[in-house]
Amino acid sequence: MKEAMEPGESSHCEISPGMTKYWIPECQSDRKPAVGMVFTSLQHGIDFYNEYASLCGFDPRLHSQRKHKSGLILFKYVVCNRQGFKPDKVVQNEGTIPTVDDLFQNANLENTLDPCMDNSDIDDNVSLCVEDSDLTSPAPSNQCTLDDESNKRRRVSTRNGCKACVVFKYCGYGRYSVFKFEERHCHRMLEEMHKQFLKVNRNLDFGHKKFIINCAKANIGPMKSYKLFKESVGGYSNIGATAVDFKNFKRDLRAYIEGVDAQMLIDKLFRKVEVCSSFFFDYDVDENDQLTKIFWADPICRRNYSYFGDVVSFDATFRTNRYNLVFVPFTGVDNHKKCVTFAAGLLSKEDVESYVWLVSRFIDAMGSVPMCVITDQDPAMRIAIQKVIPNVKHRYCMWHIMNKLTTKVGPVLSKDVDFLTRINSVVWSNYLEPSVFEEKWKSVMTDYDLLEHQWFVDLFNLRKFWIPSYFRDLFMAGLLRTTSRSESENNFFGIKRMSLCWQTGLIQFPQPRIP
Repeated sequence: MKEAMEPGESSHCEISPGMTKYWIPECQSDRKPAVGMVFTSLQHGIDFYNEYASLCGFDPRLHSQRKHKSGLILFKYVVCNRQGFKPDKVVQNEGTIPTVDDLFQNANLENTLDPCMDNSDIDDNVSLCVEDSDLTSPAPSNQCTLDDESNKRRRVSTRNGCKACVVFKYCGYGRYSVFKFEERHCHRMLEEMHKQFLKVNRNLDFGHKKFIINCAKANIGPMKSYKLFKESVGGYSNIGATAVDFKNFKRDLRAYIEGVDAQMLIDKLFRKVEVCSSFFFDYDVDENDQLTKIFWADPICRRNYSYFGDVVSFDATFRTNRYNLVFVPFTGVDNHKKCVTFAAGLLSKEDVESYVWLVSRFIDAMGSVPMCVITDQDPAMRIAIQKVIPNVKHRYCMWHIMNKLTTKVGPVLSKDVDFLTRINSVVWSNYLEPSVFEEKWKSVMTDYDLLEHQWFVDLFNLRKFWIPSYFRDLFMAGLLRTTSRSESENNFFGIKRMSLCWQTGLIQFPQPRIP
């Protein structure tokens, strides 16, 4: 008995004498397997059945197989993804799917093997190999089970005893033929609009993977990558994968590089040196061979320094990636007052030893010493600069200092407009002589009872490092504020976004460029 097809269905329903419903897919005859059909290889036969399943709206799954003692596959069983039942269910249905053993006993194997094989050994030297490996993922379900013993999530089973299958039989000289084909299913086929979610229709090819990797370099997650890819191909149905596939690939990629991404980064930098001899980099490891320091400068950076390297700013503002490394960019200003990059480094510690190593590598790469270096008030930086380049003029970033003013003076003075106006006019003026500055500074401290304030006392003792009156004769190139320049570099490298993503690895760090 046949039932009418519902709109959107690609199969028709038949009812057996035992009142069991079966759904038979509708497709062109030349796209459907048939008993006796011969393929040049087993894989070609499996691919043909996969295309048939994709067209009809179900997922196939590799099942059992029969092998010769030499490893040659004699029979291969490919079933519907819903074949069989969960182990705790009892199968009660019309008939059963014949096993590979049954097929082997009923099959005529004479003249089906290569002439060079000993056919007399087939009956006694065969082995049964069950592969129940999915070509597909189970269809979505609103149920989920949890393994109580291992406390791990188990894949939801959607098996319902479907008997649809195809059996390929070896017929000599590498060829396989369709030995058995059962096209009846005990479930409906998916509608056309849902076929895109079948595993057989989902495949992350090289283009997908390359797109996800490129997005990861820009710190774009898998969900945003999925939406961007959808826009580029014109719709979700054209993607060829799901958002879960994108997430899984990103997860697998992260697991693959975890623990070895430092070596991958070093190897990549060595390859850059082979391609371009002007590329400079160096690194250091600890006693456990763990990467602790790395420095690089590409040819454009080194050329920028040769033109605009009189004044250099470097600032360790952000810790980034899962290893909590400090990003230290070396920044300058060009003739258009725009930021230029001289070099960059990553440090595991902000101590004197690390900064001595970093500054030494910078001088080695550039071949000359700058006139002035601007940093924040980090004492480790000051000691390192005095050790490596003692004759350079070292200045502190005024923004770092003045940004702390309102928190140091308390809530009353921080809102006193007259106090803020007077202190800013003294500190930021480029035209005051040092003696005049000291006089005006003491006047402000006296008027607001700040002479004994330890923070202001320390600032006054360090006045030659940050007050413009003491280096009026030095060309600063607009670099009185290291933070604003470093912020620009951090945005250029994507460090702000990366600092929010603890999963970012070293190999995903923005790579140095080579012209």
